[in-house]
Amino acid sequence: MCTEKEKSRFAFTVNAYYTIGPGIERTESFTPSDGALLVAIVDEAGFSSLQKQESLPTALLHKDKNIRLTRLLKLENCLLCTLNIPLKRDKLRQRAKLTVIIQQKRVVIVVHNTQAQKLLNAFFLDPAAGSISCERFLYEFFESFLGNDLLFLEEMEKHLGILEDDILGGKITNCDRKIIPLKRELMYLHSYYAQLLDLFVKLQNNDHTYFTEVALFQLLYEQADLLFDISQMLREYTVQIRELYQTQIDIKQNKTMKLLTGIATIFLPLTVITGWYGMNFVNMPELKWSFGYPMVFIVSLVISLVCIYIFKKKNYF
Repeated sequence: MCTEKEKSRFAFTVNAYYTIGPGIERTESFTPSDGALLVAIVDEAGFSSLQKQESLPTALLHKDKNIRLTRLLKLENCLLCTLNIPLKRDKLRQRAKLTVIIQQKRVVIVVHNTQAQKLLNAFFLDPAAGSISCERFLYEFFESFLGNDLLFLEEMEKHLGILEDDILGGKITNCDRKIIPLKRELMYLHSYYAQLLDLFVKLQNNDHTYFTEVALFQLLYEQADLLFDISQMLREYTVQIRELYQTQIDIKQNKTMKLLTGIATIFLPLTVITGWYGMNFVNMPELKWSFGYPMVFIVSLVISLVCIYIFKKKNYF
């Protein structure tokens, strides 16, 4: 059930135009109106139609398969931002792909796949917030898919901590199967945050052509920088856990080798005795002595017990 706060927030839909000034209104056309911010949210087909109406450059239409990076390009009459956003908790490694075109008082958001549509469903604006500038709109837009990342990374850190405890407790026999997917996901996130940092720096350094208040982009940069640092720390943590697992394996192998060495050492004197009397020389008096066999048995037993006692005392096993 939606809360009162959620009900008061405005949700955007695909293939629709909006004017954002004092309040948010859906419009039928993408034409300027009293200096208000114009926003178009369209799919690829909707963008093709909008392109013909507004004479947007054909080069701006990026297909889904062509969006591989999150970056910002400065073109002749606009800023072109491509977003390739990894979805959290997604085993298929799917990505939401969007294109954002920024002009004077106009923003066009192109939704390229269903994953991007789901991401857009989490984007809301408060109509009662008063006049919303282009900078504020972009801040709210980017923040909508960065807001939960810190919580996600904290959950991943807890998961890695549990994995570390299980390794120390000897509960995990195949660490690689668990750690490699986490390591790969962190690699994707780390690269994504690095690209976001570059994007937000370029938004700040736009020489006031499109934005005058860039402090909000600095906030986004600081948020992405924090996420970048945490993802880097977690990547290093996965390496440490992998090394810990290998250390535990080495310790177990050393204990096994130590035990086998102790057993071999215990039986070494017995091997010597066996080899000595196994020569069966004629002049060995013990071979014809009636107590020869019991004597060898008792001597071997005493030697074994003495060796075991010494090894126990020295904590060899």
